Amino acid sequence: MFGDNITPILGAKTSPTPYGNKDIPVCGRVNARKSKFGKLYIMTRIPRADISANTIEFETLPLVKPTGFREYDARWWFGLPSEEKPSELNLYGVQALGEGLGTLMHERGVEPNIAVGHDFRHYSLGIKMALTAGLMSAGINVHDIGLALSPMAYFAQFHLDCAGVAM
Repeated sequence: MFGDNITPILGAKTSPTPYGNKDIPVCGRVNARKSKFGKLYIMTRIPRADISANTIEFETLPLVKPTGFREYDARWWFGLPSEEKPSELNLYGVQALGEGLGTLMHERGVEPNIAVGHDFRHYSLGIKMALTAGLMSAGINVHDIGLALSPMAYFAQFHLDCAGVAM
């Protein structure tokens, strides 16, 4: 997930990553990376997969379980504290995903424009806002299409000339 082009900042220490033996420079909970264009991007939230619901960590740290990533898609169970099935991500995790996606777009030289929308579920607007915050902190231009169905989101991606769409 993290490339070799990571630049330590402010005398950062390194810590091992679950994605291999590479060290990632860490300043507290901050990762810094340099894009191929020389611009420095900082990921302020490092996701974890071992956080339990109804804990202080769940309310303050990003949770993203790796099982949500698919070949061409990403889906997680957001859940509620009262449900038996544990949440696979939280709002801080969604923000971290936005930061990571934005950083990846810059590293790959993709035009920094993305369309985002939300569906009818009561928690979707909050998820969209967290994702938007993460994308914008990574320097991505976000086109909010509001309440939409998936086909509308795909149409918006091409109509607004965006490199991607998230819903």
